[in-house]
Amino acid sequence: MHGYRSLHRMLAFSAPLNLWAPSSLLIRNASQIGPKAFVRYVETGLIRVHGRANWLTDRRFRDSHRWPEAAWDAEIDDALDSIRREDEVEPEDRRRVVVAQPEEGFRLAAEYLDRFPDQIDRWNRILRGPTARSKLPSGTRESALRYHDDGPLAVAKAILRDAFNHGLAIRGSGADAPLLLSSADKQFLKLLEETWAPSAQRPAGAPPLTLSGELGGQLVDVLRYLDIHRGPQNLDRFLQGNGRRLLVAWLKDICQRYREVNPRDIDSVIITELRAQLGQGTFTQPIRDALTHPLTTSAGLVGLVLTAAELVQEPSNAFAVTGMAASVVQVTGAAAKQFGITPASYNGPQWPFLYAYRAQARPRQVARLKHILNEFGSA
Repeated sequence: MHGYRSLHRMLAFSAPLNLWAPSSLLIRNASQIGPKAFVRYVETGLIRVHGRANWLTDRRFRDSHRWPEAAWDAEIDDALDSIRREDEVEPEDRRRVVVAQPEEGFRLAAEYLDRFPDQIDRWNRILRGPTARSKLPSGTRESALRYHDDGPLAVAKAILRDAFNHGLAIRGSGADAPLLLSSADKQFLKLLEETWAPSAQRPAGAPPLTLSGELGGQLVDVLRYLDIHRGPQNLDRFLQGNGRRLLVAWLKDICQRYREVNPRDIDSVIITELRAQLGQGTFTQPIRDALTHPLTTSAGLVGLVLTAAELVQEPSNAFAVTGMAASVVQVTGAAAKQFGITPASYNGPQWPFLYAYRAQARPRQVARLKHILNEFGSA
């Protein structure tokens, strides 16, 4: 559920967003991306959908699934199946809806447990322990419990089967940053990392603990906090404008700078980096050039230029709604170009403002965003 509530946030910094066997009912009922928009994003390549053939093509399989949210949604799933058929002639890396290979999780789990039988008891202890809900994803835990009567080996296989299938799905999708949005997902992957090393070499198909995935999860949390404070947002405007491109580049830069750091040791990197960059960001002052322009002295417009420049840089200024507005219009029209008065340029990151306010940074918005992120840091 948490992932679907954050679907628009993940889409904001993904190029593209790869989704494995998505629930159309949760897209419709839990996400901020409506069915029509979701299908449009798949059509345009912003979202790629992956799944096994029965999930993507078999309505009876979906409608009879034990998970209620697996049910087929005609508006979404019929459209996805149509896109799948349309893309069958394309190379796999260009398909928008991708049919994955049959699952190998059970086989890989059985082979692994044959080599390392001590892991059978370990995973059974975790499942029976008081912290199972915080260490195992809910779907994995429920699946393992269904095998309880079949013995410890079957339970361990069920748990590791989900892990291997998850890893193979990541590898098959070509995703760079597998996002772990729930605390149980993160704990589960850390437990798996302890499983593979140091006593065992990571087996093929094992899900990775990645730097980009950890940073992506942190970014989702920051965007969630921005969502609390922003007004109504046009997601299409952010995705189709510069916002998404700037955010993707910003995250890529951070991943590059922290590439040598262990993913376990990067708590709060995203919020720390963003707060630091906002703190260092400055605005240029076009008004200084305007005051030295010959027209300001010859026309005696210094006072008016001061007001006009402030209005252009900060449109919400009170002068914009008082008697000065009529005079300002004259300067901000033809004369503004002569004076070189333009919106102040900001050398800090622009994407947070395009995401939260649908516009480039303004002084008051920078101050507000700094306050919001300070709240986030102390929450």
